[in-house]
Amino acid sequence: MDSKAIIKKRAAIVALVLAFVATAIAVTAIFLPRRTVEAVANDNALDSDAMRVLSVCREYALSHDFDTEMTGAIKAKAFSIPFSQSVSGGRKVRGGGVVDTAESISTLVKAAIKKECSANKYSVSRGEYKNGAFVYSGAVEYDRDGYIAAYGLPPTGLVKYELDNAIIGAVKVDDRTYKFTLDPGGGSVYCKNEVNTVLGAKKTEYTAIEFTLITDGSRALEITSTEKFDVEKFGGTNVTAEYTEKFIYN
Repeated sequence: MDSKAIIKKRAAIVALVLAFVATAIAVTAIFLPRRTVEAVANDNALDSDAMRVLSVCREYALSHDFDTEMTGAIKAKAFSIPFSQSVSGGRKVRGGGVVDTAESISTLVKAAIKKECSANKYSVSRGEYKNGAFVYSGAVEYDRDGYIAAYGLPPTGLVKYELDNAIIGAVKVDDRTYKFTLDPGGGSVYCKNEVNTVLGAKKTEYTAIEFTLITDGSRALEITSTEKFDVEKFGGTNVTAEYTEKFIYN
């Protein structure tokens, strides 16, 4: 395989990576009432302190404006080519709306994606790297139903995953740190949409989802997520991603 073909295929993988991370580091407003959280904890012998703190942090994120700063790294393998890429970005959440960006720069590939969601506007644009910075243009607009079908729920809350009946592990590491493991199928109901849309894939299957929450007791300060998934594209693409999002409250 010549160098141009390798670069082209790596660019396709980066498109997948950015699509995934732009959704993954962003969060959706899926609210799990306290009563349901406690019921899940009791049914599955989950740590009750961990479940309670998760519920409190979710409620806080849904009722306050905040910014985030994200850094991450993704490893993928497609066309029998191993590939890794660092990603950075973040979100600005204001009054139930969000501007969410993810950008990646390497010697071979430079790519970026920005999503904007509000009550009346849903759009996605790609960034072109010019003079040391990304310039976004050519936004594609959607109605709400179309956006959800293509990219999942708008990233305006604490975590993007579907948590109701999907938490299979909840551990209190210390008074500030809690670790959660999700059923990969149930937790990724909406996460799959964006990957399938960007790559035109027929199927995306998550095989593992975990996240660690660091909190001050009422607010999330930092969340680190690790995910693994397979995409039915390019003869099969395997992706492992780890990213950390730091929360800044206004």
